[in-house]
Order: sequence, then structure tokens, then C-alpha cells
Amino acid sequence: MHTDRGAREPPDPVSQLGPERSSHGQLIGLGAQFAAAIVLFVFVGQWVDRRLGTGPWGVLVGAAVGFATGFYALLRAADRVNKTEEDRVTDKTGSVRSDRRAPPGRGDA
Repeated sequence: MHTDRGAREPPDPVSQLGPERSSHGQLIGLGAQFAAAIVLFVFVGQWVDRRLGTGPWGVLVGAAVGFATGFYALLRAADRVNKTEEDRVTDKTGSVRSDRRAPPGRGDA
């Protein structure tokens, strides 16, 4: 009977890219999401302007709403990254450091 102790699963191609490559991809995705939100709402603003004859106001409001939506998405992504980094911060004993924020509703009042 032959046991293949040296057999390994093939490595994940994404994990071989390294953390800096995957973070670059995330940043590109965030930038594209930000731009797409602005472009989408500008087109909606153009449609409203043509439909109602409101001049440049639909485009301006659409650009502002797109910017706000894209910025909100960036803030949410930054918050997720911050929480992930907080979870990685440990001291030498392996326990989470005491400067980590407590989840809402579970701290001392």
C-alpha cells in the first residue's frame, strides 16, 4: 500500500501574489467603484434634465449624489480594513491588545 505523504495541494494563485498585490487590486476596485457611482448618477442627471428640461441642475445634483455615494463606499471599505487590522494586532502572548475597541453594547457604561 502506497501512502503519499509528500503530496500537497496546489497553492492558491491569489495567495502567491502577496499582500501588496491583493491590496492594489482592492484599491483599484475601490477607485473604479467611486468613478462608476459618479458616472452613473451623472447619466441619471442627464436623463432628468432631458425629461424635465431643468438645464444643468440634474447633472450637477447627479454628480454630487454620485460623489457622496462613492465616498460613502470608500468610508465603509476603510472601516472594514481598519477592523481587519485591529483583529490582527496581537501582543506576544497571542491575546488581543487592550487598546482594541469593544463592540457596541459590550463595553462598560
